[in-house]
Amino acid sequence: MKEKISVQGTPDFMKFFNLLDEQDVMCKEINEALDILKKDYARGDKIPRDRWPKKYIKFIPCLGTTYDQAGD
Repeated sequence: MKEKISVQGTPDFMKFFNLLDEQDVMCKEINEALDILKKDYARGDKIPRDRWPKKYIKFIPCLGTTYDQAGD
């Protein structure tokens, strides 16, 4: 039997995700992607670590604003 794979988001993502209505299109798409990753975590295009951004920017659509990782 295959070992179950744990796939989860960052705490910031989970706060956002948990606020989504289960019928929301974005929620359904995220759940579909998570189901695919749970079956095969190596699925998809891999981005080499040296191409990962050094700083992440959060965009909050309902506010039309961005915040950096520290929340500034």
